[in-house]
Amino acid sequence: METAVGALDGPDKLPPEVQFFAKAKRDEENINGYLIWTGTLALLTQVDLTADSFAELVEMARQYLNESFPEEAIPMRVYIVPDASIDTIRVEQIAEVSVWPIGDHPGPGWLF
Repeated sequence: METAVGALDGPDKLPPEVQFFAKAKRDEENINGYLIWTGTLALLTQVDLTADSFAELVEMARQYLNESFPEEAIPMRVYIVPDASIDTIRVEQIAEVSVWPIGDHPGPGWLF
């Protein structure tokens, strides 16, 4: 079985991942309403996005990357963090998801 580190020695180098931090929060004007999802792409400049659902937020981030880097298929590593002050968040409260461009994901031998 080949690991991600071992595969980097091969001819096909894994493109760098873009980190995307997402969190859900209640709409301040409608506390009993739906959650609002916000996210920040960690590029050279900060890109903030807002959506009504997590799937929509991730799709917006993917579209932004596709438009910004049309010649590259860049994977995203999504970190879902609580809506709290950064100094109160514990590691075990963060969920991590890899989002790969369609048709450009690692093979079954990769470990994450």
